[in-house]
Amino acid sequence: MKSRMEIGWDSQYYRTWETLSLDVVEDGYEVNSVIETESGKATFHIAISEQWEVLRFDVVSTLTGTVFEVHGIRDKWKGWIVNGKPMPEFDGCIDIDILPTPFTNTLPIRRLDFGAYNSHEILVLYIDLIEKTVSRKKQVYTKLSDSLYRFETVPKDFETNIEVDADGFVLDYPDLFARRHC
Repeated sequence: MKSRMEIGWDSQYYRTWETLSLDVVEDGYEVNSVIETESGKATFHIAISEQWEVLRFDVVSTLTGTVFEVHGIRDKWKGWIVNGKPMPEFDGCIDIDILPTPFTNTLPIRRLDFGAYNSHEILVLYIDLIEKTVSRKKQVYTKLSDSLYRFETVPKDFETNIEVDADGFVLDYPDLFARRHC
């Protein structure tokens, strides 16, 4: 992986365009992204360990016309402090999932050992910038090939196959996101 990557995605469904930069730093990775619409934008910063575990994040959004902010940091016991408060309901969540970005699918794809095309059920700290909510969600990732993963929510109310590049970044998320060159 290059020491700096710039990636972009467009979404006709959400009517957004995103520009993301990922930098390799001494102890892992730093991600900065801007998601824009005609009426607002969101920015996020994520610090990720060398093992692709989320260490902290900062999200600020005006996508729906009003400000929504979420800031999180993992403590030394791997629990979450969100907006300054310990949040034991997020214990066990190593990954975060931010709607609307396909980037956060890269986190478990890079972190988990998929071996011979097996599945992993994970817990995520889910940040919905449209509904302005933060919650705990179960998700399942199944490796179908070197470039294709099935993504499912639990309970099973959403399922799709996500195409990724050699570094695990989304190329095509059917009906939601398509990669563009920056």
